[in-house]
Amino acid sequence: MKKRQKKIILLVSVIVAALLLLTLIYIFLLRPALNGFVVAQQTNGINQGMALTVAYLIQQASTCPADGVPVYFGNVTLHMIPIECLHQVPEVKLS
Repeated sequence: MKKRQKKIILLVSVIVAALLLLTLIYIFLLRPALNGFVVAQQTNGINQGMALTVAYLIQQASTCPADGVPVYFGNVTLHMIPIECLHQVPEVKLS
């Protein structure tokens, strides 16, 4: 009977030690690697979004709209007009 109890105690101790080892591996190796990957992907997405936004604004401004391209930030509005558009003669429509 005592042999069986010792085997059970040994088995439980091995299982607890294995769980502790897996927890430490997760805390010190896997979690920092996953967090680094997530941050890198978020930064990459932010950079791509900014590049696409700037490209879109430049593309819209290059068409020389009459009142510029409105850019809103909070309660501030900025109208972007390229310098090349300022040198053009405005078209006058006769009706």
